[in-house]
Amino acid sequence: MDTPTVSSTFLLTTLMLVGLVFFIRASAKDRTQVIRLNSTAVPESLHEQLKDYFVDRAYQVKAFEGENGVVTWEGMVQASRGFAVFLSFLAWVGLSCLALVLTIVLPQVGRLWFGLGLLAPLAGWFYLRQATRLEQVSYRIRPAEAGSLLSLSAHRDEILSLRQHLPFQAED
Repeated sequence: MDTPTVSSTFLLTTLMLVGLVFFIRASAKDRTQVIRLNSTAVPESLHEQLKDYFVDRAYQVKAFEGENGVVTWEGMVQASRGFAVFLSFLAWVGLSCLALVLTIVLPQVGRLWFGLGLLAPLAGWFYLRQATRLEQVSYRIRPAEAGSLLSLSAHRDEILSLRQHLPFQAED
């Protein structure tokens, strides 16, 4: 192969690996959001529904600020093993591509570059260690004209799950 082809292929492979590293790092990033939701339920009923929901999901009350009405729940969130396997697979593909290019660029080392693929499980291990953590959910319920207004701070996946289990409308 000629030099421009090899060097451009090496550059593109390196850029792909940089993107892969940032993707793996972002997979375990905290994605807490604050959202306001309307409910037709009265505040006392909504509080009971939320309490039942979080108890069923193995959360425990961490704090209650009576003067503000803010309730904070805490629970251990487990990382997805399937996603950890997926990340390891992506890392293996990326490292194998790098090994292929390095075999062409530096042929004196031979096929030993393919040993880089053995580092791929580290991506899944990193994700499992970082994504398994204590999550906090806090909310405040206020009376509204047609029910209740819920101000909620939680991980975006928890918000999606909560919206599927309880009837809410996004605040206008």
